[in-house]
Amino acid sequence: MRIGFVGIGNIGYPMARQLLRHGFAVQAYDRRQEAIGKIGGDGAGAARSVAEAAAGADALITSLPGPPEVEAVAGEILENLPEGATWIDMTTNDVHVVRALGEKTAARGLHMLEGTVSCGVKRAYEGKLTIFVGGEEDVFARHRAIFDAMAETVIRVGPLGDATVAKLITNMLAFVHQVAFAEGMMLGARSGLEIEPLWRAINASYGGSFVSENDGPRLFAGEFDSTFPLRLVCKDARLTAALANETGTPIPIATLAEQTYERARLHFGDEATCHSVMRLIEEATGQELRAEIDGEEA
Repeated sequence: MRIGFVGIGNIGYPMARQLLRHGFAVQAYDRRQEAIGKIGGDGAGAARSVAEAAAGADALITSLPGPPEVEAVAGEILENLPEGATWIDMTTNDVHVVRALGEKTAARGLHMLEGTVSCGVKRAYEGKLTIFVGGEEDVFARHRAIFDAMAETVIRVGPLGDATVAKLITNMLAFVHQVAFAEGMMLGARSGLEIEPLWRAINASYGGSFVSENDGPRLFAGEFDSTFPLRLVCKDARLTAALANETGTPIPIATLAEQTYERARLHFGDEATCHSVMRLIEEATGQELRAEIDGEEA
C-alpha cells in the first residue's frame, strides 16, 4: 500500500518510521527540508509538495499542529488523491472541521478516517501508541494494518468526528492530572515526605495514572523536554472548552487546568514543555521536586 504522509514533526516522524518498518511505501512531505531529510534516511520518498504526496497514494496521512493547518492543505489533498483513496487525519482537530472535510471527501469519491493519537512521543518511537479511530467500519477495516503498524491499542470509537471528541476528552483528563499531580507531589514534599516513596504510593493507589507513572521520573530529574509544547496544550484546551460550551457541559476543573497552562505559556513561552506547570509550582514555592528513581536520577 502506498502512503502519503504530510507532517513529519515530533509525533509524525516516529509514526512514519513505524510504517516504513512494517513495509509500507511512504512518500513524505513537510515544509522543513531537514524533516524530509531525516525520514528520507529511513527510506521514505521525498515529496516536493502536499499535492505530490497525495498523487498516487492509496492513503494519505496528515499529522499537523491543528485545524488551520489541516484546512490549509485540504484543497491540495482533495484535488490530487486518486478516486477511491482514503485521507487519514491524525491531527488533534476541531470536530466540525473533521466532519465538514468528511463530506467534501465523500463528494469527490474519496474516503476519510480520523486517527487521533495518545500516549506521547516515546510510545510513538516504540510503535506502542493508542489510536482512536473515527469513520465508517468497512473503511477502518481496510486500513487497520496502517494503524496497527503505529499502535499497541487501536479503538474505533464511532463515526467521523467521534475520535476527535475522544482525544480532546483524554487530553483534558491528562492536563487536569498533570496539574494535580504536580500540586500533590509538592504538598507531600513540603510536608516532609520523601518524593520516591510518595510517588510509588500514588501509583499503587486510586490517585495514580498514566501521567503520574510515566511523567514522574523525568520530572523528578528536571528533564523538561519540549516534545509537547505549551502552544499545542493550550490549543487543545481551547478546542475542548469550545466543545463544552457548545454542548452545555460544565467543566470547571478542566477550566482551572487550562488557566494554569495559559499562565505557564505566558511565563515560559509557546515552545516550553507541557510539564512547565510543575516549574510554576516550583517557582511559587522556591522548592524543586528532585529524586532518584531505582538508584538512578531518572
